[in-house]
Amino acid sequence: MPEPTTTDPTQQTTTAQPGAAVTPPAPPPAQSTGFRGTATGEQVADDDDDDQARPTVGRGGQQMDATAISERLARQERRLLRQHYGTDDPAQIEEIKRKNKERDERLAALETERQERAKKEEDAKREKMTREEQLAADLAKKDAEILALKNQVQEARTESLTTQQDQIVTRVALKYVDESMLDAARVVLAKHVRGLSKVEQRRFNDKRLDQWFARLVKDNPRYARELPAPKPADQTAEAPKTAVAAPKPVRRVPVGGTRPGTKPAPRPRDQVEGSSGKTVRPGLPNSMTKKELNAHLRSNGMRPW
Repeated sequence: MPEPTTTDPTQQTTTAQPGAAVTPPAPPPAQSTGFRGTATGEQVADDDDDDQARPTVGRGGQQMDATAISERLARQERRLLRQHYGTDDPAQIEEIKRKNKERDERLAALETERQERAKKEEDAKREKMTREEQLAADLAKKDAEILALKNQVQEARTESLTTQQDQIVTRVALKYVDESMLDAARVVLAKHVRGLSKVEQRRFNDKRLDQWFARLVKDNPRYARELPAPKPADQTAEAPKTAVAAPKPVRRVPVGGTRPGTKPAPRPRDQVEGSSGKTVRPGLPNSMTKKELNAHLRSNGMRPW
């Protein structure tokens, strides 16, 4: 049985039949150069194992594969290393780190030695002092420490006060001054305050600060804050109605009452206000008792029976 033969498709020849169309041979496969292009126009090494890497969207919406991203990060890292160490060679960087560590250790040892020598000198000096001189030296040392602490507290208070004043000035200024002109307005304010006397500076409170910024904007419109444009009036809105004067109220005299400005008729002395409806007349069903009569007389300023 004859063995099957394998024919190279690139070496096959096509014999044209008379009157038939000639089919051109297939082009040979492209030879790999070992490099491929990226979305940034760079040539990076071709890696057959990275064919399934997910593309990533880069700057400008361009597609970047994982290899291009890794190369970019590596270049960025090398650039930072050159800025910090002057080189991107790992061996040289390790050598620089070792030298820096040795230098720091020598500096720390020198500082410790200096402190120990200063302490020994101070102890030797104290041994030659009397008790009074030692106490005076200790007192002077404590005074110096207290003075340093006071200076620190004063600096902290000054910084806090400066921050508060800066916030107040900014808040008041932005009521009148445009934000882009704020720094220039603060320079003008500082020049104005320096020209005041000590008494006037103490009196320069928030109210005067507000007035000063209002005057600054009035005299220099370039500092003024841009106000929002007014909304256009609604053309479909109804015209305002003309106010109609309300009719004058008519005075009405109640039935059985009195006219305004006149005194009411005096009430009979034998009638008493109240829900009981009793009278001072004797012999009637609603006549008062003696006790009620005496209370009634007292209420009217008369002597009871």
